[in-house]
Amino acid sequence: MNKKELYNLLFASMWATLLSFSKDKRSRLQADIGVISILHTWTQKILYHPHLHCIIPSGGLTVDGKWKTKSGKFLFSVKSLSTVFKAKFCDGLEHLYKQNILRFNPEMNPSNFDEFIKNIKGKKWVVNSNPGFNGKQSVLEYLGRYTHRIAISNYRLLELSDGRVTFSYRDRKAGDVKRIMSLPVKEFLYRFSQHILPRGFVKIRHYGIFSTRVKQEKLALVRKALNQPQPQKQEKLTVTEVIFKTTGKDLTVCPCCKEGIMRVIKIIPPPRGSPRKLPKTKQENLWMS
Repeated sequence: MNKKELYNLLFASMWATLLSFSKDKRSRLQADIGVISILHTWTQKILYHPHLHCIIPSGGLTVDGKWKTKSGKFLFSVKSLSTVFKAKFCDGLEHLYKQNILRFNPEMNPSNFDEFIKNIKGKKWVVNSNPGFNGKQSVLEYLGRYTHRIAISNYRLLELSDGRVTFSYRDRKAGDVKRIMSLPVKEFLYRFSQHILPRGFVKIRHYGIFSTRVKQEKLALVRKALNQPQPQKQEKLTVTEVIFKTTGKDLTVCPCCKEGIMRVIKIIPPPRGSPRKLPKTKQENLWMS
């Protein structure tokens, strides 16, 4: 229940927490930071475990255009982050409840909400922080591990027989040992379905100096502060041009005779909405022989 509302609260609480620390005098940073955050909801056993993976630079951009870093392994205190994050998430949860935004199953008793909030506030919350990456390749590898994956990859599915699904998983607690698990089809589908995101939900979000509205301006200042070259402006390519450049396959060549040129003679509009206009300068990637 309430996946969209609670996932949004998870993101909002994360950013509010980090933003407060970046501006706080006690953090000794007082600079604009940035975050790339990815929602992740599963474990290796496909159990439900919603959390965020956040990539944060080890410093920030000051008001006078300088890049400021901190000494030590961590940007902010892990214990303090955990305390503030818990407070902001619980406050947001109470706000959603008071605004009658949360939906409840028939078995759930909304009158017990105060007791529920009191219970989770009494628990120890842990924000996990890791040291910085070893170069840009490590950042790309980490991002690739989480950005476009689903709860279970095809290669982990080993067998479907006698009403059971058998798959492999990594036992992290035992030292990342590969193990095999078999579940009834119904249980497997139940676990998998928990990780289907609400329609149109954005699971990768950018904050601070990485946000879409200011990233061109802010990242240019960051590169200047770090004495890094500014990237050259890339030309915009059509889908056809990108495919040819990356794969060498020319979509304009007729796949039958290999000699004729594919040209746009008509664009068929979608069944709903207004017809699209034929571009004047760039050809659409819709070909008819």
